[in-house]
Amino acid sequence: MKNRDLTERIEPSAVLVVDINGRIFYASLEKNAASEEFVKKLSPAALKLDMTDNGDNEKTAALPWDLPLIGGAVKAKTGDILLYGQNRIAIRLADKETGAVRLASFGCRTEEISAALGQTGSVGLWLEWSE
Repeated sequence: MKNRDLTERIEPSAVLVVDINGRIFYASLEKNAASEEFVKKLSPAALKLDMTDNGDNEKTAALPWDLPLIGGAVKAKTGDILLYGQNRIAIRLADKETGAVRLASFGCRTEEISAALGQTGSVGLWLEWSE
């Protein structure tokens, strides 16, 4: 067994927990300035959003604070959590080229996420930390 350097710093990492109408899902956060600021703003307390339909393609809601504008068009996939402008968050329900910044992604279980969102979109967001 190899000895670990006791001075090695272990940084905790955040996982985004998303409660969609009482069903819990986990999303992986992106590594970009908007996502990092999102984690800072979300760290002190959970956030509850009432999301509305934006066509059949996504659910959106306004954030209570602004995030930095970065990046350009991304190929958004079903299950991506996106930032439009500085304070509009969306959960994508269909693939599409968009001018949004990806904050996080569910990566899988997108059919379950779409079903959970259904007609209403009460969404709770908070962070869980791990080493």
